Amino acid sequence: MPVSDRRGDPRFMLIIPVRFHHPSAGEIATQAVNVSRSGLFLKSPQKLAVGSSLHLNLRVPTEISGSVFSELRCTGRVVHERQAEGSIGYGIEIVRLTSGFRAVSNAQASAFRV
Repeated sequence: MPVSDRRGDPRFMLIIPVRFHHPSAGEIATQAVNVSRSGLFLKSPQKLAVGSSLHLNLRVPTEISGSVFSELRCTGRVVHERQAEGSIGYGIEIVRLTSGFRAVSNAQASAFRV
């Protein structure tokens, strides 16, 4: 089944700063360009292994978090790799996150819906 057919949460076209730790390259700063409550799509200058685990820090927009500065820390799993606009992108499933993020209402996030 295509990845798009398995998505249970709405996707939002957001550009969110993301930092994660890569085993050989150290901390990498990049951007998530497609976000939902259960996952995200990000570009990476380093190759990521499908199935690997990442510790991510995302800066959540005020319109979604309700806070001037809100950083979400979560653990994600790389579920697929795809070429995106001349670089490699990765689908990341969020497997564990800090409390409160899933409580963001659809009304707050609806302005960003794809």
